[in-house]
Amino acid sequence: MGSSRSCGRPSPASGSDGSGAYPARVDESRLRFLFGDVPEGVYPGDEDERAELLRADRPERDGDWSSPSLRLVIANQILDGKPPETWETAQRLLGCGMGRYAVMDQLVLALLPFVVRALFDEQHFDPEGYAAALARLPLPEPGAVFEAYLDVAREQVAMADEELEELVAARVGLDRDDPAAEELLDHTSSALLDDPRAPLTMLTPDIVVHVPALTDGIVLTHRLSAAEHAGEYLHLDTDLAGFLRYPQPRVVAGPLTVDEPDDGGPVFWSGPSGWLADLPLDALLAVRVTAVGEVTISVLDVEPVMPQELVATLRTAYDAEVEEPWLPVIAE
Repeated sequence: MGSSRSCGRPSPASGSDGSGAYPARVDESRLRFLFGDVPEGVYPGDEDERAELLRADRPERDGDWSSPSLRLVIANQILDGKPPETWETAQRLLGCGMGRYAVMDQLVLALLPFVVRALFDEQHFDPEGYAAALARLPLPEPGAVFEAYLDVAREQVAMADEELEELVAARVGLDRDDPAAEELLDHTSSALLDDPRAPLTMLTPDIVVHVPALTDGIVLTHRLSAAEHAGEYLHLDTDLAGFLRYPQPRVVAGPLTVDEPDDGGPVFWSGPSGWLADLPLDALLAVRVTAVGEVTISVLDVEPVMPQELVATLRTAYDAEVEEPWLPVIAE
């Protein structure tokens, strides 16, 4: 996705002569690619020095899937010239206009499936397969795949996980026969579905749901307590749990903040000063949120009667969700 996709596969004549005999100790371009500005005369000869320089150049951040340990493996390959295809690929991608962090992430993508196989499937490292994976780079940037996953999920509202990944792969041009592409899809899916505040969740049997799209415009009722009225917040723990995953909720007076107490108490919305002031104590509220996060609250004069059909449907859904893990199912 994007201009990086114009980077073609390397020609047989590109890069080194294939011998791996790079003068790595005097090749400052490799050092600059890996570590940024390195003091003159400094050559990181052992892994501890290389790891320290990598961490200093690019501190680890939340959500950064390109781990320091994998970047260290790439650094070792580039500085030692083995295999030569790693540095050849880095140069090719840099020549396409990609930044060095993005290029490093691409190299990690190619490497990751082979590390996973070695660790979990006890397979020997496959040099030819790894060289072929490097030659297929670049893949779409992880951020672009992340956004495409959200967009497709929003459009589909609810869809089987495997079918959703097929649509995402088609949208960003991923070849699902490429192990690196599959790793990228799996990582994106896991990052979104493991985040309790992401707009996506999974229901049985492996159905991915875009919650704001599914709950767009529905009405949930909530009894306003004296504590909520005084503290200017609304609990989202049970009857309003369907609205937990809206990333930017807001009322007319301003944005709402989704707060989670340090003591593990219920998540709640807090809002602008006075946003609940006009609501009477112990009122039964009708709360509606649109897909873009616009929250409206009104007071019901009469409490709705609970249809028994709704109770039966809720029980059926609960039984389906609890059948496999046989663990409590959260109110959401």
